[in-house]
Amino acid sequence: MGSMGSSLGSRRLITILTWVCVLIWIAGALAEPPKSAMESNRRDRGANDSSLASPTPTTIPTTTATPTPEPLCDLGGGVDYFRWELLRVDLPQLDRIAFTWRVTNQTDSPLQRANFRFVPGTAIFAPPDASNYNSLNGHTYLVEHVITGAHPGIDFLPLDANPIVSDESDIFTFIVARSGVQNDTLLWYSAETVAGYRKQLDTRLQICFQLPPIPILVFEPAARYRLAGSETWDVLVTWQTNPAAPAPGFNLYRIGFGSSESILVNSEPIRANLEGAVSFRDLCPSGATSSYRIQPLDSLNAPLGPATEVNIEAFPTTVGQSFAPEVLAFLFIALGLLCRVRRGMLRSPPSASL
Repeated sequence: MGSMGSSLGSRRLITILTWVCVLIWIAGALAEPPKSAMESNRRDRGANDSSLASPTPTTIPTTTATPTPEPLCDLGGGVDYFRWELLRVDLPQLDRIAFTWRVTNQTDSPLQRANFRFVPGTAIFAPPDASNYNSLNGHTYLVEHVITGAHPGIDFLPLDANPIVSDESDIFTFIVARSGVQNDTLLWYSAETVAGYRKQLDTRLQICFQLPPIPILVFEPAARYRLAGSETWDVLVTWQTNPAAPAPGFNLYRIGFGSSESILVNSEPIRANLEGAVSFRDLCPSGATSSYRIQPLDSLNAPLGPATEVNIEAFPTTVGQSFAPEVLAFLFIALGLLCRVRRGMLRSPPSASL
């Protein structure tokens, strides 16, 4: 019996150890992927790794020629001898407009002059009067500013020996004052050849191009007064300019009560300081002024954009500002006497009681 029990115990122990070994082998087999799977994973990682992937060929971008923009206006042509094309309208500065025209001479006679006028008219900034204008096409012209007559503007007279002829074109760019140009301004232009072929056309600017509105040029306006005598106001008018579009100068007008009449109070254009602040002191009869009108100016001292009106008001009153000097003196004397009396009362001994 004893030997049988020991043999049964030994077989059970061997069985248990055998199952433990089998379980350990199964666990190891499950944990280690097959060689084919490992090789597949290596191939997948290699395909996703940029360092292992084959280099991608570099594509060199090709440049495409930019098409010539369509003109803003295309006028004339056909049997009109000349063709005018408004190519560009630019605003290089707040108070200036640049026009770029292309003129084509469709006749067999050389160009003698090309005229660009404005109705009712505007000042010309560039090119200067009596200067030579060299076009992009290699031609030279004498510049003439026309400042009188019904059609002020600028003319170009060929100076070289081969002016444009027989469907040749040339480019003309000039800069004018914005103060004289509105969307309804009439553009009047003409051209003439040596043989006498002549043609003129006109159109409103708004048909070709819409000018953007002039930005606000006056910020935080204020007009405050204080008494400078019994019959005079000392008025300080202040405002800020637009830092993005500062006006070259300003005019200031005084407006009376119940009157639309305005009086210019400055003799020279008012300029802003380096910080863009503007101030002007005006002495006027007390009670006679209701407001001030601030008018921005261009570099030619012409009005630029709408004016800004500001009502006049009194300076905030502080202690002493509302009293005349003689009243203040009387109050100080009275206060001094009161203090003396008070000190005397405190120093005098009390009266003996009966």
